[in-house]
Amino acid sequence: MDLLDTDTGELITVYLFVGTLPYSQYTYVEPTLDMKSDTWLRCHMNMFEYFGGTTIRLICDNL
Repeated sequence: MDLLDTDTGELITVYLFVGTLPYSQYTYVEPTLDMKSDTWLRCHMNMFEYFGGTTIRLICDNL
């Protein structure tokens, strides 16, 4: 996925963080500009805030 900078015409790569709660079918998606660990942790914090809480277990896939 790319983001177009309308000022320069440059295409910037965008990475998608996706979190799901399979039984409730809630999904959270956040675009990011990098895959650094601080971004990954911030995405998790934003996801849990969106869901209104945390889960008992977290399974990470495709880092």
